[in-house]
Amino acid sequence: MRWQTSSASSSSSTGNIEDIIRLIAPPDREAFGEKLEYELRGRGDLPADEVRRIAERAWRRFLKEGWPA
Repeated sequence: MRWQTSSASSSSSTGNIEDIIRLIAPPDREAFGEKLEYELRGRGDLPADEVRRIAERAWRRFLKEGWPA
């Protein structure tokens, strides 16, 4: 999974997303990745803090609702 940002701190954003993914149980990681890709689709290049915010919001929703199979 790749996360695009326009910020110089994109590696920091990628690290934040990878930290979130590590918190998710291994069997659910692929589903979360799909949810995050869905959330980021069509948004183009975003600053690192915006990608992090979207990832955190998607994580909270994923924990609450899951991802339809």
